[in-house]
Amino acid sequence: MVQVGSLQFHRVNLGVGNLSPGRGIRSRRVSSAVSDFERGDPSVGIHIPYGAALAPHDLDATFARAREVLSAMWRVNQRRLATCQSWLLDAQLTDFLDPASNIVQFQRRSISSTTGTTTTKSIGFIFQKSGVGWADLPRDTSLQRGVLDLLERGGHWRARPGWMDFDGN
Repeated sequence: MVQVGSLQFHRVNLGVGNLSPGRGIRSRRVSSAVSDFERGDPSVGIHIPYGAALAPHDLDATFARAREVLSAMWRVNQRRLATCQSWLLDAQLTDFLDPASNIVQFQRRSISSTTGTTTTKSIGFIFQKSGVGWADLPRDTSLQRGVLDLLERGGHWRARPGWMDFDGN
C-alpha cells in the first residue's frame, strides 16, 4: 500500500483476489460504461483512510500525483481502472447528505455497482468507537444522524464496489 496525497493505493488485478471488488466484475467485461477493461487487467485499488481530504481540489491533486507515482512504480502498457469498495459509495448517503458534500462529490467520480455487502464495520469507522450501543453514539453530524437513523429503521449499510478510469481523462 502506498500513500499518495490523501488516499492509499495498492496494485490489483480487476476482479481477482480479495483486494479487488469482484461483484461488479462478473464477466470478462467490467461494465458497458468502462468497456475497455476486462477481468484480470492491471488495476489500482484505492483505500480511503479515516480523515482523508475528500474535497474535489484535494482529490484532483491526489489523483494527478498518484498517476505519476504509480506509473513509475508499477509500469503497465495500458490504461488502468481504479477500484474501491467502501461504505462511502453507499447510495443511501445521498438521502441525507448535502449534494455539495465531499462524500457525495467523491461518489460522483466513480461508477458504482448497485450491489454491495452489508457491513457494520462502517459504524466503527464513522464514530471511531467500537463496542458502543447505537443509543450512546453521537448524532453531531448529518452523516452520524443519517447512518444511525437508517440502522434504527432496520436498514442495512452497504460497502459498495465502485470504479473509475484511472489513467483516462
